[in-house]
This record gives sequence, structure tokens and C-alpha cells, in this order.
Amino acid sequence: MPVKKSGKKKKEFEHSFLTIPVDAYQASTSADPNSIVLGTPRFVDGEEPAIVFHTRLELSGTCTDPPTRAGEPYTIMLYGEAFPTGDLALKIQDLHQHDKAGHPIYRHYRGRQYPRYDEPPSLGLVEKAWGERRWTIWAHLATPFLHNALILLNGNKRLYVAVHERKVGRTRWRPRPQPSDKRSCGSLTQFGCCNNAV
Repeated sequence: MPVKKSGKKKKEFEHSFLTIPVDAYQASTSADPNSIVLGTPRFVDGEEPAIVFHTRLELSGTCTDPPTRAGEPYTIMLYGEAFPTGDLALKIQDLHQHDKAGHPIYRHYRGRQYPRYDEPPSLGLVEKAWGERRWTIWAHLATPFLHNALILLNGNKRLYVAVHERKVGRTRWRPRPQPSDKRSCGSLTQFGCCNNAV
């Protein structure tokens, strides 16, 4: 008689490493009064800035790697936050795992205890247009990242974006983006960054 396996099935991830040469881009920036003060008073956080600054960078290009996604157009929407909140404000200690009672979890290695950490949250989502070979990537990032990308875009070399995409079930997200002004040679590290060659 077959034995039933107990416990939940572990989620299996699919990883894709994309290289997208940038063909065009648009950028915008704004400074506005924080509209949250106009909302319900109990949802207002007094620690939030009174003036909020937004930067948006839209990149578009056609994927070259991997071969299964080559030729597919991508739109990459990057939103910059001057005062990172939520996942962008997390520190490593915030990822320390806790048990059901709220106690920190540690692992043992060579007679010593080390904290167990959760994986950092994703930076954004990757979505395929229904019935089409067209993709959109959304990500909220710290504003300095967008400033650095704009500096690279204004150089005299073509910008390439490397994306490490992770998929579980039908959901795709990108753990880490990496802009580069050099052509990817296709050799990728575990972090999703390209090893570049001139």
C-alpha cells in the first residue's frame, strides 16, 4: 500500500536570465504635496514626508537572450522613491525568521548559531500580455538607481538591461535588475547580473 507523503509541497521556482538592449526611453520627475493628509485621519502616518518626490523611467527594447524569449518586445517601467518605504526600506535584520511564538530562528554550523533569514522580497513583477508575445516589467526602486540608469543612457554606448526573473506557478517577478552599457556575453551569476564583455 502506497504511503501518503505528509506536509506541504515545496514551491518550485523557474529562473530566466534576460538580456534586453534598450531601444528607447522616456523619463519624468515630479514633486507634490503628500495626498495622504487628505485621507481618513486614522490612516495617516505622521512620519511620512509632507512633500513627495517621484521619478519614472520607461525603457523599451527587444529581448536577445535567452533564445526562447529572443525577439519579444519588453517595456520596463521603473518608479523611483526618494524616501524608500515598505520592502525598499527593509534591513537584513528585518528578514530574520521567527517561529510561531515570535522567537528568532537560528541554525547551527560548526558549533555556532547563526540567524536564519528569509529571501529578500522581489523588486517588481514581470507580466506577459494575454495572447501576445509582449511583456511588461514593473519595479519600484530607490531614486539613485534611476539616476544612475539615466547617466548610462546619456552616454555614447548602448544600454543593456539584465533581468533575473523568477517564476512560481503563474507568477513572475524579478529579484534584481542590472543596467550595463556593455554587451552581455550571456554568462550570468546567481544574482542575475551579467558578466559583461566589450
